[in-house]
Amino acid sequence: MEAQRITYEYRFLPERGCARIDSLVEVMLGYEASDFLANPALLFDILHPQDRGDYFSLLAGDVSMACVRWLRRDGSSVWCEHTLTPRWEARQLVAVEGVAAQVAPPPGRCGRVRPVCERLVERAPRR
Repeated sequence: MEAQRITYEYRFLPERGCARIDSLVEVMLGYEASDFLANPALLFDILHPQDRGDYFSLLAGDVSMACVRWLRRDGSSVWCEHTLTPRWEARQLVAVEGVAAQVAPPPGRCGRVRPVCERLVERAPRR
């Protein structure tokens, strides 16, 4: 099975906002494309709080790819590998074209949660 992949364009100038996003976003995240077009902040609002720094590093050009979680409308999360292509005009970043491909969670990211879960299970009352 091929990974789900969406493309989007986010403009910074003249006004901030999502200019285009694949309709597949509804299948992947539960939001309609029109939700992103109507709300300039939605693309960032649904970033998992722990992964926002990674995504903003990608926006800043510090890294070429970021694997971050987006929060679905139902509250669950989906891991996506994001790449961005900046669009410059007169030395100003006016937009980015993004590709987000759904991926399996990175092993290092999930591995640090396992000890916490094991401790919770050990402390749970036995029946």
